[in-house]
Amino acid sequence: MGMLGFSRENRPKRAHIGNLRSMYVAPEFRHQGVGTALLDRALSHLRQLDGLRQIILAVTASNLAASSLYKSRGFERFGLECDALFINGNYFDEEHLVLHFVSEKSD
Repeated sequence: MGMLGFSRENRPKRAHIGNLRSMYVAPEFRHQGVGTALLDRALSHLRQLDGLRQIILAVTASNLAASSLYKSRGFERFGLECDALFINGNYFDEEHLVLHFVSEKSD
């Protein structure tokens, strides 16, 4: 149905940062809440991780549905990378988003 990747920085000075990447929902399951469920479940799990304080991600700027979903969960834009992707002869901008939180477990 879908997938969402996560990685965490392993350098001590950046271990409080996690990255969401590669969100994908198969075409036949789109517009059925699958992406929302994936993101909500991931965020619920990530809030349980010791010392994790922020999640960053990048989304294609023209993907308004995905951008809107992330922003509805509290992500805020901190940057725009112009021509970040080159796919089939076309350039696409990427929006960089961050969600700040204090994990539910003590640091």
